[in-house]
Amino acid sequence: MNYAVTFTGYVDRRVAPEKFPDKVEDVVLIQVDGEEGLVKFVNDRLAMYLKNSGLGVAVDKDTLKALGIENADRLWMPYRYLAYMTATHRVVTGEIPGYTDDGITAYASGKPVVKN
Repeated sequence: MNYAVTFTGYVDRRVAPEKFPDKVEDVVLIQVDGEEGLVKFVNDRLAMYLKNSGLGVAVDKDTLKALGIENADRLWMPYRYLAYMTATHRVVTGEIPGYTDDGITAYASGKPVVKN
């Protein structure tokens, strides 16, 4: 099944810089076989965040501007700034595009990906 898994990190206001947002999210689209695969993915991803001492997150442009960061779509959130994390998931219907060996975006069924 296809899932959208949202990892939410809640910022510890006592240690994070003043203009950091209260929470940050990392959304990942995955395809796994059943609930066991989903649980394994979540556990592995959380272990990766711990190993890397943080996570890369999407942050809105206004927040980046307030922090004095330009030309970036993501922000590195050091793990020490987080009080705790949660993970939620939703089932995604339809196909999720991936990449071919040549690096071209495509569906597994061979249906072309329409880019707007």
